[in-house]
Amino acid sequence: MFQLSFSDPEGELADEAQFVLALAQHDLGFEKESWNKLHDLAHADDHESNMGRHARALLEDPWQNTYGNFERQQRRALQKELGFRLFGSHSLQRRYPDLPFGLSYVMELPGIAQALVTAPIRLVFGPWEPAGEDFDKAPAIAGYRYLRREPHGRHTREVAQWLYDYETDRGNWVAALGLYDLQPETDPIERITLGEKAASQRLAAADKAARRDWRGSILRGVVREYPDSDAGETAGFRLRQELDMMSPQRIRVTRSFLKENPAVAGPRGLALNPTLLDDDLHNGELHPRGVTFLGGKVLELALVAESGDDKDAPVSVREKVDAKRLSHAVALLDETVLMNDQLDPLEAVTPDAFRDAYLERARLGLVDEPDLRAAAESNYVYESLREQYGMVRGRESILPFDLVFQGSLYDMSLGAFPRWRQPKETPDSFLYK
Repeated sequence: MFQLSFSDPEGELADEAQFVLALAQHDLGFEKESWNKLHDLAHADDHESNMGRHARALLEDPWQNTYGNFERQQRRALQKELGFRLFGSHSLQRRYPDLPFGLSYVMELPGIAQALVTAPIRLVFGPWEPAGEDFDKAPAIAGYRYLRREPHGRHTREVAQWLYDYETDRGNWVAALGLYDLQPETDPIERITLGEKAASQRLAAADKAARRDWRGSILRGVVREYPDSDAGETAGFRLRQELDMMSPQRIRVTRSFLKENPAVAGPRGLALNPTLLDDDLHNGELHPRGVTFLGGKVLELALVAESGDDKDAPVSVREKVDAKRLSHAVALLDETVLMNDQLDPLEAVTPDAFRDAYLERARLGLVDEPDLRAAAESNYVYESLREQYGMVRGRESILPFDLVFQGSLYDMSLGAFPRWRQPKETPDSFLYK
């Protein structure tokens, strides 16, 4: 078939031969020649060429022509950026999307004209990109796709350099480190700096992981991939600490919550020694972290360190209680929280299925065999109003009326009378209007 193409360029099967030759060149590593040949076929007349539409399909396919898609996405990103510079938010979306396309822009003409006139001011004082928008996201996706499909392609270094600048601007040091290794000339000192930043970023991701198996996996990855970095050493220490301090649950009740709700800390609840909450460091004091339910029948008490500074790391003391004491403490804690929720909507409890499952099993005395699954762990924290909002708001009276005082400085009179309070609307009140 190749001989047909060379011997008779205008023959009946010449286009097919050129198409097959382009595919073979691509497979053999001649990327530029292959796409140039497909580009020529795509611009041929469909009435004269049998393979023109097939060539165009390959050129326009983002999964096949990955570098061409990268260039197209770059042009579109530049168009969006210029549109935002000139027309502001009008270039991103229509303000009246429910109206017909033409009519909606007629309605926006005054705003578009004003945005065009004030474009020089925005170029100097305005943001370069709107909040929440990333014009280069689509080119970045196309660039990564090219590197995946063509790891040794003709444009690999060019695309890797563009992606490196993009990830550096975003502060994504893990991705930037991988892209830096694709550069032809690298500086060892700069690579060490990038490795430290990438390891610190992974370590920060471990702090945000909600489950202990996720944290452990991230920390092990930091130790394995960045063993010579400071963050890698910290990750190893944190990983050992995680293994030593691992527990089925971590439901914590802060000291401020216990002082705001003394019944929970009293003899009917946790039965804590009153000296732990008297603000006297000479006889021992509970740390602001408070008391933690570790699963099973084990409680962890965080005590203020010997330095007397409650900002220092606490001294942890673990105690195992009997099932009856744990049941009473959990029941009183749940009752107090529900009562507070009824008195003050701001003190509503955030839903947590695994917390509720553990508390229910503790009330029934069924925690002899704790659930060791990482997915069943709860890290819920009971905090006081002062910890949540920085202040304690006065609670509303449960009486259906307010006592109003009224006086006059003119005749020095003072009076009081009750005023009935209108009930608040319920969530389903709109059904009765």
